[in-house]
Formats: sequence, C-alpha cells, structure tokens
Amino acid sequence: MYKLLIVEDEPIVRQGITQMINFEEFGFELTAACENGAQAKQIIEQNPPDAIISDICMPYVDGLELCSYVHDQYPNIKTILLTGYDEFEYARQALTAGVLDYLLKPITKKQFKALLEKLKIALDRDYTEKQKYISLESDAYKGEKVAKEQFLNKLITTPIDTDIFQENVKKLDLPLIAEAYITATVKLCESEDIKSKLSQAVNYAAYNVADEICGKHPGAVAFQNIDGNTSLIISGQREGLEQFAQLVIEDVYSALTGSLWMDVHIGIGYYVTHIRRLPESYQSAQIALYYQFLSPDKNIINIADMVSQKSSSSFLSQNRVLDITNIILDGDEPLLVRQIHTLFTDIRSTYMTFEQCVFYLNHLLEKVSLSVSRTIDRQVVGIAVSPGAEKEKTLEQLEHQFLDSCQKMLQATKSAPITQPEKQGEKAANYIDEHFSNPDLSLKDVCSHLAISVSYFSSIFKAYTDLTFVEYLTERRIEKAKQLLKNTDKSIAEISEAVGYKEPHYFSMIFKKSTDMTPKNYRKHSR
Repeated sequence: MYKLLIVEDEPIVRQGITQMINFEEFGFELTAACENGAQAKQIIEQNPPDAIISDICMPYVDGLELCSYVHDQYPNIKTILLTGYDEFEYARQALTAGVLDYLLKPITKKQFKALLEKLKIALDRDYTEKQKYISLESDAYKGEKVAKEQFLNKLITTPIDTDIFQENVKKLDLPLIAEAYITATVKLCESEDIKSKLSQAVNYAAYNVADEICGKHPGAVAFQNIDGNTSLIISGQREGLEQFAQLVIEDVYSALTGSLWMDVHIGIGYYVTHIRRLPESYQSAQIALYYQFLSPDKNIINIADMVSQKSSSSFLSQNRVLDITNIILDGDEPLLVRQIHTLFTDIRSTYMTFEQCVFYLNHLLEKVSLSVSRTIDRQVVGIAVSPGAEKEKTLEQLEHQFLDSCQKMLQATKSAPITQPEKQGEKAANYIDEHFSNPDLSLKDVCSHLAISVSYFSSIFKAYTDLTFVEYLTERRIEKAKQLLKNTDKSIAEISEAVGYKEPHYFSMIFKKSTDMTPKNYRKHSR
C-alpha cells in the first residue's frame, strides 16, 4: 500500500473525492484529506506520504508552493495537481516544481480512477528501479551495459545525491560530469501490423543506432528507458549546450530515419543545471511529444518552444463565442468555415497539449450551443469532441469534427421561426425596462445578457423599436420621470437618481431637450 495525501480547500470536492473512491482497491492508503497547503505541510513533516494530489488555488499555501516545498524537501514524493481550464498556464509552472501530472476540473469518478492507476504505475516503477539500483551496488556480476542502463534510468526518474552520482559515473565510465544537462526521448510511430510483433526488436534497433551516434559526441549517452523507448542525456558547458544538444539530436534523427522504416519523433526536455533536476528534463521531454498532434510534420519538438508561445487561456473569450454564434444565427456557412479555420490557426500558435485542446474545444462548443439555443428559444446541442479520442489524431481532424458540430447547429437554426430577431428585440427592450434606473447600464450589459454581439444587437433592436439603444433608454427614463413629477412630491434630485441619472443638472438638461420643459415647469403644468 502506498500512502496518499489529498489537499483540497473546497469541502464538497474534498468530501466527494474521499467518499467516491475505494483507495485500497488501487493500492493506496488515504492518510489524510487536508483543506489547505499549510495543513498539508504539517502532516507531511510528521508522516511523509508516497504521493500527493493537490488543488492549485488554495489559501495560505497554494498548490504550486506546496509542490515546490515537497520537491525540495521530499523529492521522492509524487505530486499531482488539480486545475481548472483558466489555470492552464499557471499549471505549466508545475513542471519546475517536479509535478508528475495535472488533472482538469471538474473531475469524474472514471478520470480519478484512471489517475490513481497511472500514479500506481509510476510508484511501482520507482520502487522497481530503486530495487534495481540497490541490486546494482551489491551485485558485482551484472554486465556493464545492464548496470549503465539501470543507473541512467535512476537518473531520469529519481533525484540523486551528487556524491553518489559522481561515484557511479566514474565507476561506469559515463561522460556525464558537467555544468548542465538536456534529455530527449525518441518515439517510433509503428504501423498496426508490426506493433505487437516487432515493437521490442524495433526499439532495440533504435537504441543501437542512437548509441552509435552518441558515441561520436563526447558528453552524450543513449539508453533504453523504463518504457522501452530510447532516451538521450546530453551534457556539457552551460554556454552552447542547447546548440550542441540540437546537433546531437538532429544526427540521431537523421540516422534513425535512414535506417528504420517508420516515422520518428523526438521530444526535447528542459535545460537543467543540476543532476538532481534531470527527472524534470526527462518528464518535460515526454510532455513535448504530446504536442506532436498539432504539427504531424514536425518531428523534433522542443518543450522550450512550446511553453514560450502565447497563453491559451485568452482564446476562450466572449468575443470568440459571440463571433461564432452570430455567424451560425446569420446562416453564413462559407464565413463559418473561414472563422473555424482561423480559430484552429490560432490554436496551433498556442501549442496546447492534446488534452488541453479537446477540453477547450468542448468548452467553446458548449458556450456557442448555449448561446444559439437561448437566441432561437430551442435546444440545440453541438456534438462535442470526444475526450477519449486517440492521441494520434491531428489538429486537422479535430477541426473537421468541430466544424461539423457548428454546421449542424447552423442547419438547426435555419428551421427556427423567422420571428426570432423580433423576440430578441423584445427581450432587449424588457431588460432595459427592468434596469433603466441603473446609472451604469450600458449597451455592453444588454448584449452580454442576450449573448449577442453589439453589431447584431444594433440591427435587431433598431428593427424592433425604430430607436437606438441610447434613444430608447432616454425615452424610458423620461417617461418614468414624468410619472414621478406628476404623482409624487419627490425632489428633482431624488427623481434624477430614481431614473438613472447621477447628476440632477444633467437630468434637467436631458428632460428639457426631450419635452421642451424643465422638470419644475412640467410638474407645475401637469397638476
């Protein structure tokens, strides 16, 4: 049994996690469920767990601070973060805090079970490697190649003390004592008919090719990682290491594509300056390979290029939802195709992972569907992109799925009654009638309430009332002011405030412009 600590500040979520899962079934003992990071630190100091699943946003000590503390003080503890969509960019910082993975909220029971299974596998691997490492030191009969492979796998999975590192590097004659390090991982894309039969043989062949190339570059070593794939550790002086690593990796890629009959992709991890941080570089190299679906023709993917791109969080903007919604309502299919293509061009520039992209598209589709349904008073549900889709899907295939969903919504709107713009105009007028006394009421407020753009609102409201927004709002306020002047003894200042004007002088000016009379004279002549 591995010891697990849950850290979540929302009582409902914390209770849901602890009650819906039988942790022992997955090989875990739930030692505690904390409500914040500060409480978690106390428990960790008293009884360190094997793994921690923590929310990001919490009072006192947030998830990233907690993970950084754990990474520095208890490097063998696995950490996983729970995050919402808007925290994607924030969650990327978790890589430098040694986080194993992060999971998007809201979390289903199925997703949480899958997370525990993945966590169990990672912990089992660490345990196995630890046992292998212990065995390495005590078993003098193991072959040199096996000993090197075990030690190198130890370096990329578990932070190691400098003294132990230097001792084993000298013993195994590895060219790895240096100022900085970069790791890379090779992924072979095999066809279905050879995957099961030749996978092991092909991976071993790839390792042999990479090992031969690395032997020509001092400071570079190749080995088979615990997944059976080929990984590289490239070391050297801080200045110029990234250029040197790129040269080595390109040589390895060229040799592999020249000798194997399949596509080759290589993920490059972060540049690190201490051997204890090598697992972070390895983990980020694995993550770099997740971006392959965005650009199938890009075979060497550097994690540094991915995270330097602009944030993806700004893409789920209300303007984007409104643009797609209005095109669907207008029934302009050619423009819809162009708009969706522009959307996916923008997505490509953000370098989202596959999971982030699918999550974002489903979220966007849900908002568009809701806006369209609200506008035509009819339930229209887009067909969401399946989160369980194969990761081999390309961005172009996701674009076709998303466009197909939007086109189905567009076809549904064509069968809706043609009087819907009038209904929207009526809804807008009713909203203004209810809120005209708010001095801060704006055109943007009305459009936001109706989930339509300013330009679309202007056309339907003018057609419905024959007035602009300002003209209608002024007319409604003046009519109410007339009633108050005629039927109450309230002061001009009180009436001005009651109908949405902060300044009595400005109210009097607008009133006179509309009625050719001052408020005082109107009251006098209306009684």
